[in-house]
Amino acid sequence: MMLHAVQSHAKSTGRIIARVFGLSLPLEAVKSLQYLTGRGLHEPLKIAINRSRWIAFARSLIHIIPVGFALFEIILNWNSFYVGVDKYNQASYQLVAKIHELMIQASLGAILFSYIRHEIVIGEGLPFGALFSGLQLNQISYLWSLEYWGSIRSHHLTIWRKIRLSIVIALCIILGTVCGPSSAVLLIPRSQYWPAGSTHIWLNTTRENLWPEKVDASMVPEMCQGALRSSSPSGNECPWSEWTSIREVLTILRDGIPEPYLSTWRVVYLPGYVDVSGKSAIREFYSGQSSTWMAENEIISFTSTQQAAVADALVSAASLWCLGLTNVTAQSGHGNPLSDQSDSAHTIENDYMQPSVDSLCKPDVIDGMDDDRPLIFPLLLSQNNVSYSDTTMDNSFHRNASARSIPSITKPGMPRSEVLNTPGSMSEFRLRWIDLSEDRFQGSSIGAAILLPRSIEDHSQLILTCHIAAGWSNSSIWTTRSMGSPSSGRVSSMIEENEKAPRPTNIDSKHTYVPTKQQDEFLDGGDGTRVDTNITESWADLLNPRLLDTNSTVIHELMQLQVFQGYAHFASYILGALVTNGLARTGFSSQLQGDLKTVSMSDGSTQIDGNYWLSGKGDVFQVNSSEAKNWTKLQMTSTLQGNAYNTAGSPAKIAICIIVIYCVVAFSHMFYAGIFGISSTAWDSIAEVVALAINSASTACLRNTKDDEGDGEHLELVFGDVAIGTTEKSLIQPNRAYGTMASTRAKRL
Repeated sequence: MMLHAVQSHAKSTGRIIARVFGLSLPLEAVKSLQYLTGRGLHEPLKIAINRSRWIAFARSLIHIIPVGFALFEIILNWNSFYVGVDKYNQASYQLVAKIHELMIQASLGAILFSYIRHEIVIGEGLPFGALFSGLQLNQISYLWSLEYWGSIRSHHLTIWRKIRLSIVIALCIILGTVCGPSSAVLLIPRSQYWPAGSTHIWLNTTRENLWPEKVDASMVPEMCQGALRSSSPSGNECPWSEWTSIREVLTILRDGIPEPYLSTWRVVYLPGYVDVSGKSAIREFYSGQSSTWMAENEIISFTSTQQAAVADALVSAASLWCLGLTNVTAQSGHGNPLSDQSDSAHTIENDYMQPSVDSLCKPDVIDGMDDDRPLIFPLLLSQNNVSYSDTTMDNSFHRNASARSIPSITKPGMPRSEVLNTPGSMSEFRLRWIDLSEDRFQGSSIGAAILLPRSIEDHSQLILTCHIAAGWSNSSIWTTRSMGSPSSGRVSSMIEENEKAPRPTNIDSKHTYVPTKQQDEFLDGGDGTRVDTNITESWADLLNPRLLDTNSTVIHELMQLQVFQGYAHFASYILGALVTNGLARTGFSSQLQGDLKTVSMSDGSTQIDGNYWLSGKGDVFQVNSSEAKNWTKLQMTSTLQGNAYNTAGSPAKIAICIIVIYCVVAFSHMFYAGIFGISSTAWDSIAEVVALAINSASTACLRNTKDDEGDGEHLELVFGDVAIGTTEKSLIQPNRAYGTMASTRAKRL
């Protein structure tokens, strides 16, 4: 008997292992061939409950494959595995995910049936409605069915058994429903950006020269000094270089809008940005306008663009990064060769600033050479600590009937008549830069007066007084590259913290302008990162040279293209654009420095060490530490777009959490089986449960009898060994109610 028991144990273990690894299906198919001869059709004897730790643990190995694949998915996404840009057949991934879902449901079914058998055999029993819960793992509607709620409200269960029963069933069914989609989320690669290296880059100039707090003519190359300049210079290093880009976009706006529209409305909106060229990069020149809180018809212009030297260095470094991909090999953590990459992006985020300029102009008038009234500038929101005694509500421009009183600030010691001495012909627009270094102009960079054309007979001079605040704002700058092509050279940027959103100002009881908390943040550059810069008249004069080919100035060439309603609004944009363009060219002559880290090839040549660059382990550009001590150091981070696995986004994170919960539940069942050693494979199909019910004694709890006057008829299943005569007259009648079992009253009768 002992030998027989050992053999049965070995056979049972073999069947268990075959079932765990999916081999039971082909084995059963081969075994079923004997049914063709009529053998093996009788149900064999089965062991209802096994008490063996080895058998119990072996049966719990059904979790190995689904749990192992689930852990593989988690590790794959956690380590940000890059696949490539090849368009894989998603149907194949979905098929694998569906197979994994079925295996997870089989695993959860084993857990739930294990609990049900435990409660039936060695526990205190279970409600009948919970008996089939393991067969409905993919039916979440079971959780609000009568069977489920009837089971957990059974009077025969203690409160703790009810809680345990409801948690086990609900957890298994919910996991069986959501684990499949979660597996698909983690298994199918997603097109996204992933890290592709990081390195510092150096420019051979100091930060003070690149972003100075004060700009003057001494910082400008000698070749840019002079009265006459060509409108199409050979270089880009002068403050006024590329002003023609501004003229071109204004010309397009003027010529592309129908004259009736311009004559009627005189309203034109500027484009979001204008392309401006450098040595290597194509920069985006941003512009915008917003109404002030002081006067509805007063418009503040905001302009900004990328720093030319940094943009050129970024584009050059990005091109070298692309060149480094030619010798990159596949390695762990990268997947397919990185030559399969899609679009890439290269970004400088930290320690980078770019010019941002606010400008505001208002109309005014000079009544001849004897007008000794002080010059008045419009109050700019970037102005700080302005005393009420320094301001005035100016409405002196009486010739414009639509003009409103505008909060303004006076320039002491400078009468209006002094502006009339501005060089140039009275028939053209003339520009006079005015220093605003007094304390009352704290936060300002420079002022300007634009004299409008007039005839020699007119003794009154119409002017525009303009207030300009410029500074360096923290920003992020990036360039992109399309798959299989060199860098486009185009750079984009974004200033942090929406610094240019004008906000209202309060006036206290002492008639002093007091910034609100929000406006104080704005005046300081949004999050305190804007650094104001002072502009000298000598440097600003270089923004408006006289042109050789037209014998006119830059300001005249631009102002005569007026496409806005009123000269004041248009002048605000023109001056802001000129100042921004000039500031972006400080440190223009600086270049990318350093020797590239290289690797020797098999043919004896050397190439950029692309693997080292993409690993992000260190700097690819090697510089002399003593020389680079005063250089500007920036960090460039590269990202690569393609099909990849990672944890970016909420869906991936949620999917990982769900799969982790499933793994914990499965491992808990394995530990339980290994410790208690109780297992069974009985009653895990509907046929076995029905057979068990047929062989069980009837109970009055399942009776649904008629009343005393009823006939007690009930429903039964008729099996093949029941005499036909006893049932041939008992067919089910339509629209007739039947009980589940024969009533006691019917039996008595």
